Amino acid sequence: MLANELDDDNLAAISSMQGWLATVAVIKYQQSLDLWKRRHRASHASTGWGYILLDNAKANAGHFVSALADMQRGLTILDGTLGSQSRRYLMAEIAYSHVLDQTDAHVEAARMKTTAEQELKEFYRVQCADCTVSATAFH
Repeated sequence: MLANELDDDNLAAISSMQGWLATVAVIKYQQSLDLWKRRHRASHASTGWGYILLDNAKANAGHFVSALADMQRGLTILDGTLGSQSRRYLMAEIAYSHVLDQTDAHVEAARMKTTAEQELKEFYRVQCADCTVSATAFH
């Protein structure tokens, strides 16, 4: 059967599997977050990143409003532990902007994503500011 020949039963089975996978992802990310909170503390960088992972999964499952609130918590923790110019914080901001866009805050989401992507690009650019070996030397 070709992909363009899928009937409603096939499409329903695919949708059902996607829903099951989204549910499992939320459960597993919640377990990870709980373990990080127990192992470290509520204001540890791993805990902050755990909120981002969990709520990205929640957003993928269609729970945008609850995902936004906890993603803000994760961003606050990452900002306090790693700083707003860290790679992980900037990646979390980009993930947050995708969820924000799903709640019809398109202008704010686009602004945040553009800013975070520019800062992330700059982050990577300065990582090799004092490099003494050219990448071409490895060829």
